[in-house]
Amino acid sequence: MNKIKAKLYLWWVGFINPIDFDLKVIFALIIGLIILLCGYFASAQTITKYYDNSNKIRIDGSTNELKPCFVFFPGGGFMTQNWSICNSWSSLAVNQGYVSCKVGYSVSFPSLSSAEKGINDGVNAVKWIKIHANEYHIDTNRIYLAGTSAGGFVALGIAYEHKIKVAGVLNGWGGVLNLTYLYNNNVPVYNVSTDIDKTVPIDCGKAFGVSCCGSQSINAQLILLEVKTDWLVWEGYKHGLLPADAEYNFRVTTSFLNALTFFK
Repeated sequence: MNKIKAKLYLWWVGFINPIDFDLKVIFALIIGLIILLCGYFASAQTITKYYDNSNKIRIDGSTNELKPCFVFFPGGGFMTQNWSICNSWSSLAVNQGYVSCKVGYSVSFPSLSSAEKGINDGVNAVKWIKIHANEYHIDTNRIYLAGTSAGGFVALGIAYEHKIKVAGVLNGWGGVLNLTYLYNNNVPVYNVSTDIDKTVPIDCGKAFGVSCCGSQSINAQLILLEVKTDWLVWEGYKHGLLPADAEYNFRVTTSFLNALTFFK
């Protein structure tokens, strides 16, 4: 080992001379940059796992330190998956010191069976995360669910229809298939919606071909049940915080950061 060190030293000394001093500085900077980049990509690495035979979880922000976790479910009307806002929220979560788990779930033609299948997939995903929590340094007492639109149905369905214990739910303009499910649990819920939503009603009505109740009804019912809840309403905007105007990113970011404050 000493011989190797000596050879490296002689190589380094030989590399440095008054003429090559500037080259040495540049070389050192390049090496330092490579090391930093390698460390960054290692820490920012996305881990992809299957939680069943066909659906994936993408895990970000895992370190050797025990951390709280956000589990994200995208919108898409149970026909497709729109990750746009969940991707933004995931980045915010990781930056705030959370592990992020982005969960894909089954999609098909909008129907009650399709919604229930998506919710069941979400249940299996959360169970998988809890089983493997030690591998990704996730604090199982601080697992939060978040979903937009159809993903909000999935997140709420996991906690309230299937009575899975989690620390909280961020419902982004989604709903519950039956308001009586809210009697099944006492999980804190932070609702985000707009007042002009023709896709998912903020009270009770129909969405994606099924009867449901949205943010306003959920918030009111949880208040009656004395469960911690709140409701952020963006007035004058449409489903999904649209349109994507100059303040769209502000609405997306503020919605998530307000939820973090609510859950603390």
